[in-house]
Amino acid sequence: MTDFFYKKSLGQNFLHNPRILSRIAQSANITSDDVVIEIGCGNGSLSEEILNKNPKKMFIIELDERCIELTQNRLQNHQYFKNLHIIHQDALHFDISTLEIKEKPIIVSNLPYSVGSRIFINLIAKIDTIKLMILMFQKEVAKRIVAKEKTKEYGILSVMTSIVAKSKIEFDVSPANFTPSPKVTSSVISCHGINSGITEGQFLEILDKVKTLFANRRKMLRSYCNNLSHEDLEKFGNFRIEDLSPLAIMNIAKNLS
Repeated sequence: MTDFFYKKSLGQNFLHNPRILSRIAQSANITSDDVVIEIGCGNGSLSEEILNKNPKKMFIIELDERCIELTQNRLQNHQYFKNLHIIHQDALHFDISTLEIKEKPIIVSNLPYSVGSRIFINLIAKIDTIKLMILMFQKEVAKRIVAKEKTKEYGILSVMTSIVAKSKIEFDVSPANFTPSPKVTSSVISCHGINSGITEGQFLEILDKVKTLFANRRKMLRSYCNNLSHEDLEKFGNFRIEDLSPLAIMNIAKNLS
């Protein structure tokens, strides 16, 4: 790997600590009945730990052809290599529904810092079709995902996650565990759906309105949100959006004209 050129544009920081790699794979509780999707395979080190669990099927979504080659070379003699399918595609544009699988997949990934939040939003919009997600982000993003109201980290990611899923930070990973070493600490989170009944289309509609609501997070709602329903204006008009629960924000968003 000494001659590998790490592309900053793709957020390439490869995890190399075997103990951390094993812990991530272990967190996914993979069995031989599971289908696993890994987003971004890097040099195949996490892919190998996942494949060691003997999933029924494993799909890798990878944009960089060099990483595909590294991973194939690493795993070609693995006893479960026949279960592996590599898809050359940008994860930002990948749709889980295009896979011909009946099972709800487990998604495991060390997400690229540069697009991690965007990929995550795409995934949680479909969370009812996913069994479990074990994902790594830079720590500040992970904290925003799990944040509660009335905290500085609370925002769009927190609200949109909470209305459809349960999430928690499992453990942190220091920069020294990566090549090249990033400047920030990372965190691994777990996330699973709560059978909210919210469709992907409804989720995206709510997301657009929540973005509008958080554009003025420090102001009282009545001062900038002119299309609140009369009932919501009476009930929430004197509150800042950052002080309201995800459920309250979702209901306000649904009622916005």
